Amino acid sequence: MLRRFVLAATVMVCTFAFAYSETLNVRIYSVDGNTVTYKKTKKDDTGKTVADGDNIKGTAAADVVVEKAGINAKKKKTDATPLEGGLKNELFSKAGDKGVAATIEIADDGANKGKITKISTKAGGKKGGA
Repeated sequence: MLRRFVLAATVMVCTFAFAYSETLNVRIYSVDGNTVTYKKTKKDDTGKTVADGDNIKGTAAADVVVEKAGINAKKKKTDATPLEGGLKNELFSKAGDKGVAATIEIADDGANKGKITKISTKAGGKKGGA
């Protein structure tokens, strides 16, 4: 009986976790106000990450979290620091043709349904460790 309950609770938690938001790897090309222009990315035959498909325009939520992802070698985990200025940061204004590699989360429900709620950029790190 207890086993069934634990299994059912685990399945329910996993279902809600996956239904809460969609996470995409993207390249952001421009930000105009709260409109973000991006392309989804995929791995090509050589294993290199490339932009795939047409430009997509998404709307950022009013309380969007914008951060720079990094790796903490001492703690052996990823760290994220808030990006100064949020969507107005010069990283987005100078994206150009290459764009900015990022991971975005789009809410699947609630007040922000269909809006970008989190942007984690992968740019700005030092090569060779810090």
